[in-house]
Amino acid sequence: MPGVEQVRTRLPDPYTIPKVKDSYSALFWMDYRDQYIAGADAPDRNNYPNLFWACDDFHGARKSPLSACDCPLIWEALASEAHYDRLQVLSPALAAKKVSPPHAWQTAEVRLYLLDQERRK
Repeated sequence: MPGVEQVRTRLPDPYTIPKVKDSYSALFWMDYRDQYIAGADAPDRNNYPNLFWACDDFHGARKSPLSACDCPLIWEALASEAHYDRLQVLSPALAAKKVSPPHAWQTAEVRLYLLDQERRK
């Protein structure tokens, strides 16, 4: 994928990263690997799989879900700002379960993970 390596280069900025354990620090796979403080990743892989595909890419290990069902293959669930009632027209079952497919961020993270796995071979 053209341009991926350009994105993953250190960009100059005036900010410093605190040396603390942070459950979201592995989401910064684009850069700052040398400043990562090991700790627990955020705990909710089933509802926010996009975050964990990013963590899996950072750590180089696949632990995150990807649905084997026909639909949805990518999703987010129980999001605080989502309007699940609007899914009624698409699927009353998804609206009731508060599951929103598709999810573009998860799609991007899965693709980046798979591209990185291919590159590591």
